[in-house]
Amino acid sequence: PTGFRIVLLFVATSPWLFRGRFPYNSFSQNYVKNDPWTITSIMYRMKKYQYLLYKHFLLHGLNISVAITPTHRSLATTNYFRLYWMGLNCAYTMEFFLQSLVKKG
Repeated sequence: PTGFRIVLLFVATSPWLFRGRFPYNSFSQNYVKNDPWTITSIMYRMKKYQYLLYKHFLLHGLNISVAITPTHRSLATTNYFRLYWMGLNCAYTMEFFLQSLVKKG
């Protein structure tokens, strides 16, 4: 069962490999073409690091831990984890799609 769950983990995260095929506004363009020490540039960099934190550690880390944990001890069976996971996925999805619409004038 763990092998199957790891396969499902890769299937669930594989659409990320195709993100380059969709139009988007580059987040870094909002802070690299201006003075890097303006408050706006610093805030954009902080936002980028916050995004990387919850994408790589909180979201993918939780998905990996659920995939490799034996079913009888699984964190995923608890209601508080399911609520947290749904909230995190909704926040991540909204962040991804809304950020793609932002373009600094």
